[in-house]
Amino acid sequence: DASVKLEKPRNPVFDEENGPAHFSPSQDENSQNDEFDTPDIPSSMEDDQASQKLLMIDPISSSPHTSSRQTLATQADGSLLMYWLDATEVHDNNKVYVFGKVFSPDTKQFSSCCVVISDIMRSVFLVPRQGSSMDELKAEFEDIRRRAKIDKARSRVVKKHYAFEREDVPSGDLEVLEVQYSSKYPRLPSDLTGRTFIHIFGTNKSLLESFLLYKNLM
Repeated sequence: DASVKLEKPRNPVFDEENGPAHFSPSQDENSQNDEFDTPDIPSSMEDDQASQKLLMIDPISSSPHTSSRQTLATQADGSLLMYWLDATEVHDNNKVYVFGKVFSPDTKQFSSCCVVISDIMRSVFLVPRQGSSMDELKAEFEDIRRRAKIDKARSRVVKKHYAFEREDVPSGDLEVLEVQYSSKYPRLPSDLTGRTFIHIFGTNKSLLESFLLYKNLM
């Protein structure tokens, strides 16, 4: 099975007495810079191959330990394989928690582990109005972004296929503007429209759904 490779953990936190190890992945600030027009926002999601249940945690600066300080079975590059069982989203801090098991060579058993995913990107898709250019749409969204107090965002033109019930959105292949911004900022309204776009998709997508889809874990 291929594995999911999480971003390199930052500031690992270990509960020495009461709980499993928590790894807080740092963000790859240089991912996809060549594809997006606006300044990059750190993202914890990376498009790579994934299996249904196997996660790979990247190396951390110090040797990882469980709460009982057992040795963990790290790979040659220092990463740690994790068999994931469940995941949940905590809306108060906009983080996703992945729960699973890691193997301990000392006990020849699996220990509980929780991986904390932070700074997941929100992704929305704006459908341009007929006669409006992508440059005009980008300019209008910049104004919307500033009024919504979103400090930074990045965008790119992508092709999507629409085959649902909305009459105002043309069916078939469409060029739309994908916009990504940090989850520390609130969701945009689902009924948002503008002078240069007729609809916005993706505003109601949860961070957990985004993580599972980007990592191909389902």
